[in-house]
Amino acid sequence: MLTSSQARLAYLPAALFAQALLVAVVAAFLHQWFALDGKQAWLMAGVVSVPAAMLVLPAVGALLAWLSRDHIIPFTGEKIPGAGQ
Repeated sequence: MLTSSQARLAYLPAALFAQALLVAVVAAFLHQWFALDGKQAWLMAGVVSVPAAMLVLPAVGALLAWLSRDHIIPFTGEKIPGAGQ
């Protein structure tokens, strides 16, 4: 099981990747649908994706929690630290 500092470090690359992917998708959408040139599309994508990160980051957190859900269950015969003391 990860400590809180290790969990934050594990969470950071996934969050940065999700944010970069969101910016790229929004930039492509703005470029295609509103006929903005490249610079305007990337600028608007940055502005739009910051509030959207409030939706993306909890989703990434839920995904990481789902992936590590079985790590808190010890294997059969494994000693649990602090048990029986």
